[in-house]
Amino acid sequence: MQITAAPVDGPVVPENRSRETKAALLIFLVALTVRAAYLGEMAAKPFWGSLIFDSRYLWQQSESLLTQYAFPTGPFFRPPLYLIWIAFWRLLAGDAALFVIPAVQHVLGAGMSVIVFFMTMRCSGLPGGFVAGLLAAFYAPAIFYEGEVLSDSLGLFLNTAFLAMWLRALDTRVARDFALAGLLAGLAAITRPNIVLVLGLFVPVLLLGGIRQQSQWPLRRRAVLASVFLLPVLILTGLPTMRNTLLGEPAFIGTQGGINFFIGNNIQANGTNIIIPNEVEAAGTEYKDMVEEYAVIGYLQNKHGRQEGLRRYLAGDIAVPGPSKLSAYWYAEARKSLMSHPRAALELYLRKVVAAFNNWEVRNNKDFQFYADYVSSVLHYNPFTFSLLFGLAAIGVAVCLGGGIPHGYWILLYQAVISASVILYFVGGRLRLPIVTGLFVLGGVAWQWVWQRRMQKIDLKGMGAAVLMLVAATGSLSSWSNLDYRTGMGQEDLKGIWNTSNYPLEFSLLAIQAQDANDPRDALEFAMNSIAGAPGSYYPHVLAGNAAVKLGNLRLAAEMFRRAIELEPDSVRAYSNLGVVMEKRGDFQSAAELYELAISKSPFYPVALGNLAILKARAGDKDGARHLAERALKADPKLSTARCVLAWLADPNGQGLSEAERATFEEVTTPLPKPVEFGQPREINKLLDDIAPVQGGAKPAAATP
Repeated sequence: MQITAAPVDGPVVPENRSRETKAALLIFLVALTVRAAYLGEMAAKPFWGSLIFDSRYLWQQSESLLTQYAFPTGPFFRPPLYLIWIAFWRLLAGDAALFVIPAVQHVLGAGMSVIVFFMTMRCSGLPGGFVAGLLAAFYAPAIFYEGEVLSDSLGLFLNTAFLAMWLRALDTRVARDFALAGLLAGLAAITRPNIVLVLGLFVPVLLLGGIRQQSQWPLRRRAVLASVFLLPVLILTGLPTMRNTLLGEPAFIGTQGGINFFIGNNIQANGTNIIIPNEVEAAGTEYKDMVEEYAVIGYLQNKHGRQEGLRRYLAGDIAVPGPSKLSAYWYAEARKSLMSHPRAALELYLRKVVAAFNNWEVRNNKDFQFYADYVSSVLHYNPFTFSLLFGLAAIGVAVCLGGGIPHGYWILLYQAVISASVILYFVGGRLRLPIVTGLFVLGGVAWQWVWQRRMQKIDLKGMGAAVLMLVAATGSLSSWSNLDYRTGMGQEDLKGIWNTSNYPLEFSLLAIQAQDANDPRDALEFAMNSIAGAPGSYYPHVLAGNAAVKLGNLRLAAEMFRRAIELEPDSVRAYSNLGVVMEKRGDFQSAAELYELAISKSPFYPVALGNLAILKARAGDKDGARHLAERALKADPKLSTARCVLAWLADPNGQGLSEAERATFEEVTTPLPKPVEFGQPREINKLLDDIAPVQGGAKPAAATP
């Protein structure tokens, strides 16, 4: 079906400009109101302000900029602009930055809605622009991710601003506008590099005569404008690339490309989620990017076998290529995997295409669907989700292909390339945000076409448009269960995209956040909700045990940790944290044995090493305490238990320790009330049988959140 657009509105007159200004202001206020409601709702939650996964990693990385006025050591793994963004607002707002950053991102989201309005007006007219602006104003996933300390909302704003300025520059033919478009494109590239593929096509198309109007421009003029556009792009992308090169790692912008490409393009990938073997239980005071970490672990395991590779990684005895060569290695591994299994590769890309245009927001960092169902009423009652946008955009595509839409082919070109850039890696909810920029515009173009036909009788074209929208929206809403989107090999088959959500996991994450926010009651409630949804999962039992310890309910804590060990005998967290409970009860013998069992399963688990070092120090074994503390600090240089043990060994008065470390230091200097035998832990079932679930105890030790 081909739908030909009617002529757009005539030249702008003062009356029209006044209407445009009022419409833009209304869109901005509506967008801001919805976002303010969401921010206020979320800020009142007990877990709000506690960061997890990528957000926590980025926040920690910004410390280097704040304290040393330098980037973290080594080449950039991720593009650097959002790191600068976090550091800037932390410098400006201090402790309030966790509120200010989402608030500013929400203001940018409202501003993006206005940009979409004006950009769509350039392609159609006032009615279409107004609807496109409202689509952006209410679009629920954008609102959700603007509230997170993640680069995706800033990247979406910059992508949208770039595309709007590019279309404006094509109209004005002014070098300044092309330079501004290049500046925005460069900033977008060092936030999320998807836009680089778009630039790689836009510039050659412009030089070769552009699309329709640009073919009339002299070649020299096109070359000059393309150069003016490219200059800021090259400068902005060249700065991080130059830094990487000077550090001996000549990687373009960052070194994350190879491992991310492998994650989305190997024979075991599902195309939507990060499937990484759970090889190491992180226990340090700093969160490690698991993708960056797995780039090293996976390399070692490929070279030396699964167990030996992991042993080398945990021991710190690692000989791996530099980050840029490691990225090239994973690109090669992905290509090898795809080429060796062409049919599976085709099925994988089919899954990714379906997921990219499906209404279900695939979980990434946090689960949008979970928050819409259980946490936020603003998201829950907001109908502006992907399927509505996709259904309207399907008509917009037909209208643009029918001709008569200024810049319609540029919008389609942008949409095709940016969609391919997302599908090329893997499709997660926040990772596909760049796709929606063009869909907003296409949705507005569709509405403009409908608006201009409102006085006409229903005809075949109108009926065809309605059918097209219905088919697109229905396809987007379908679960496509036959495509099998498992997040891991142990999950039930044939649940489609829906199976990428794990609500018990989300309750566990809320428990972690509530615990970090010093709210153990809510943490316990969230953990119990997680256990109710996944009674066979060990981790929510660990979280419930941690919350029970904070609440002083040692009976429940011991019960939860015992159950966690039964469910997962290799969970070093559960062993170590049950040891903490035993210390609180005064059973130092059982505590020591539990720490030793944890260390036997993970020789460089810092929390168990630090806690056992304290027990050995209190028992008078200075050499044993020093050895354990040094091993713990090798795994986690900030671990307070190990620092206090070494401080005591160096100076019985503990000079130089912080106020927060004094209580732990006093514990180190307090002898054990009775002897403890080290080095011969009982078999775990015998040990658990001997642990009676009674209450009591006093002093805390370090537990792993």
